[in-house]
Amino acid sequence: MSNEHTGNGWTTIQICQQNMNKLLISQLDLLQTLQKSDYDICPIQEPYINFRGKTRANQNWIVIYPDTHQQHPNNTRSVILVNTNLLTDSWKQIHLEHPDISAVKWQGQYGMLRILNIYNNCGNNNSLMHLSTYMRDHEQQQHDSSPPNIMWMGDFNRHHPIWDEAHNAHLFTQANLNLTQPLLNMLG
Repeated sequence: MSNEHTGNGWTTIQICQQNMNKLLISQLDLLQTLQKSDYDICPIQEPYINFRGKTRANQNWIVIYPDTHQQHPNNTRSVILVNTNLLTDSWKQIHLEHPDISAVKWQGQYGMLRILNIYNNCGNNNSLMHLSTYMRDHEQQQHDSSPPNIMWMGDFNRHHPIWDEAHNAHLFTQANLNLTQPLLNMLG
């Protein structure tokens, strides 16, 4: 693996992120790709969930589901696959009570790294509001120590001229721009 481990955890992490659109064929293709790669984690948005309420993975991956998954598996739109080659004492799940957010944290040579995988619904900002609350509460808890490194990954389903290409101008409706504003506020 390209992931280099030292006595105190990771020094590099290889990440592959994908939206599966809830399709089994897409997830199976991704798992085949991951099998031939050096990826350490794979945040997935809109994973395939089978009739037993489970997503697809293989023996090389540990699945991290949102905390709400057991109660409502069909509402899950975010999972993280963690490679079994990672030292299990260097990472752990972050518990968030939202079906669209899964998260893990690593303690490594460069401090704490938190990876939050977010699926944001097209029609509302519920996951962003939950994320905002988590960030605010977490920031208050960290006032005495050095701040962790935080990486947001996911499918935010928001369009804006800052990151969209000009040929997507038809998506810059006032309603879409209004839905994007909370994300911009969080980033600013």
